[in-house]
Order: sequence, then C-alpha cells, then structure tokens
Amino acid sequence: MRMFAVPRQDYVVENTWSSLGMRATGSHTIVLNNVFVPEHRSCLRADAMRGALVDLPGHTELSNPAVSGLMFVTPVLGAARAALALARVLVAVPPKGPRTNAAQAYQVDFARADGEIDAAELLLERAATIADGAVVSADLARRNRRDCALALQLLVTATDRLLRIGGTRAQEDGHPMQRNWRDVRSVASHAVMQFEPAGLDFTLSLEPT
Repeated sequence: MRMFAVPRQDYVVENTWSSLGMRATGSHTIVLNNVFVPEHRSCLRADAMRGALVDLPGHTELSNPAVSGLMFVTPVLGAARAALALARVLVAVPPKGPRTNAAQAYQVDFARADGEIDAAELLLERAATIADGAVVSADLARRNRRDCALALQLLVTATDRLLRIGGTRAQEDGHPMQRNWRDVRSVASHAVMQFEPAGLDFTLSLEPT
C-alpha cells in the first residue's frame, strides 16, 4: 500500500461524510482520474507509519503509534473539559423537582469525572513529552499508544457521567453537552483507538525480567 501527495487541482472531493460525530474531519471521498504521480510524491505506507521518511536536521523519526493517539485524544480532552464546565454550573445550584433526590449523586459523579479528566490529561502530557523527545524508542511508542487509549477510556467514562448530570435536557438537539458527548463517543469508536490492541501490543513487547 502506498501514499500519494497530489496537487489540489488534480482531484475532486465528493461530499460523502455525514457522521454522528467527528464531522469536522471532513473525511470525504477523493476522486482522481488519469492522474500521474511522480515517484518523489509517493511512499510506502509502512515507511510513513514507522517514521522512516524524516531525514532532516533537528527532526525526530516518529512512528505512528507514538503520535497518532495524541491527535485523536487531545480534542476529546477538550470536549470533556467543555462538558465538565457545563456540569459545574448544574451541580453548583441545588436541584429542584424530580432531580432533588439525586443532588448528592450528581455531586459525586462530578467529582469523579473531574478526577478522571485530570488523570487522562496527565497521561496525554506524558505522551506528548515523549513525542517531543530527541529519541523515541519502540517501547516508548508502544507505551504512548497504550496511554492514549487508556486516557480515551477515562474521558469516555467521565463524559458519560457528566451527561447523566445534565439529564434529559442535555440530550436535546442543540444542547452543547450532547455535542460534546457525541464527539467523545465517536472518537472512542474509531478502530485505531481501541484499548485491547494497544494493550496487547504493549504487553507482548515486554521482556522477562
């Protein structure tokens, strides 16, 4: 499998991307007809994934596992933080009506979600520090992949808690919290962000002590 760089005037975009979340990725269909791609604009996908194409002073060879999770999960952290800000307003005011008996449950949910988001941020900060290093070993790249997948799980759980605090009103079309929840859940469903393969890749690389 190869990757190509093609000038904008050589292809057409078909509007085929209508997703529940991640709408801003614009992952539409690209159509090319009889387009010539010179060798210097093409590379093996495997080479790009392992970071073998960087040959410039001051640039680090970064494999895809070392950085791809950061690209996916960092926006999720922002969405979770936005949901947390909305929930903060709700738990700061004593609930009325049917929500009265759930006041303490909402407060506990908020505290736990806040902690989960903080924990996810710490994992992402460590992963970013590794990616910014002079040398990123294969073992550290695997740990980055695991940490990002784990951070995503924490953010999903936290955002689910926050949506519960918002109640049915937060699920209405146009409510910002349901948008945050959709974005978080959409990223979490992406095939490359599942924890199981990331965890297996990390564990199988361990050597006996």
